[in-house]
Amino acid sequence: MTNETEQTPTPAGTQGRLRGGTKVVFILSLVLNFLVIGVVAGGVIGHMRGEPPPRVLDRDGPDQLSFGPLGGAFTREDRIEMRRAAEGQGRDFGAMQGQMRSDFERLDAALRAQPYDEAALHGVLTEMRARTLERIEMGEQVMLSRIAAMSDEERAAFADRMQRGVERFQRRLDERREDWRERRRPAD
Repeated sequence: MTNETEQTPTPAGTQGRLRGGTKVVFILSLVLNFLVIGVVAGGVIGHMRGEPPPRVLDRDGPDQLSFGPLGGAFTREDRIEMRRAAEGQGRDFGAMQGQMRSDFERLDAALRAQPYDEAALHGVLTEMRARTLERIEMGEQVMLSRIAAMSDEERAAFADRMQRGVERFQRRLDERREDWRERRRPAD
């Protein structure tokens, strides 16, 4: 008797590898997840600072503007001015939010479709990625313009606020990791 186990051949394509299209969808999904995490982390850092993003009441009701993780380091006045600059470039944040909701509705429909249509899902993710990149580029441009307009002292204060936010976020992350490790340890 031997310890070797009998291996049965696996059909081609089922060896645990992702096919080309599935790999692209998986990568896009990861990118979108990281973008969402960045926005959420920015919101958490901003919330911990006690200064919420500016509310603009003259456009389709209360509408919040977020610049991701760096947004919390900007003053309220900076964020208001960045929003004005973006709107001056013809950006309609209400329409952007509406499109994002529509994108997620289309994504949901593509995921639930029977029969599954990989090409439809890929199309939705491709469009979402393009719009997300456009929003990121727009945000980057208004942030760069605002930072360029700062004095040396204002830029140093911005860097200090950013560093404090990163440190608070890291402390909370470390605390959560330690809590998780404590829960995972076997009972004595």
